[in-house]
Amino acid sequence: PGIVARVLPGAPAEVRVHHLAQRGVFVSAGAACQSHARELSPGLRAIGLDDETIRRVLRLSLGATTTAEAVDRAAQALLEVSCELERAAS
Repeated sequence: PGIVARVLPGAPAEVRVHHLAQRGVFVSAGAACQSHARELSPGLRAIGLDDETIRRVLRLSLGATTTAEAVDRAAQALLEVSCELERAAS
């Protein structure tokens, strides 16, 4: 119940992972079962996602100690990164 996976438009999730890490926000790309694999997740493929969509899946994990402040910081960082990547692509 504490994991959120979202398909985000634009840049691949792996790019966002690196930009967010630079801001102290640690997230993952793709499915947890494939976190150390080079190939795309068969689980995400099984739910009907194509390869391009799978590459844009960003996974956020929340735990019992995750505060509302931490969620707000992560959301703000994600918004900033998304805007930066969109401007860079234009």
